[in-house]
Amino acid sequence: MIAWAALLAVVAGCVATAPSERDRDQGLEAECAWIAGRWTLDGCGETECTYYEDRCQLHYDCSSRSNSIGGTGSIVGNSFTCGGGQCTATIAGRSMSGRCPTCTFTATHR
Repeated sequence: MIAWAALLAVVAGCVATAPSERDRDQGLEAECAWIAGRWTLDGCGETECTYYEDRCQLHYDCSSRSNSIGGTGSIVGNSFTCGGGQCTATIAGRSMSGRCPTCTFTATHR
């Protein structure tokens, strides 16, 4: 009976500890930053983007009051490329900054 109680205490201790973002990404065997979800943008005309990530490949939907765009992109390490390779950004945790041919932008994960 004591062995079961000790085993349950160990299992409960493991379950109660949430993995860090780094551990989660390594657990997914990711070679890239994880940015899936909604982001608020400032610059390049868009105000919100939703990213859907499948390993290091992305699909995105972006919108503003006047337009809506979507497409695909990819991430290598913490570098994000989209728009047929014309737009690039650097990801730093829950923020990113980048540029397209005619504008620059910053973004924050919501």
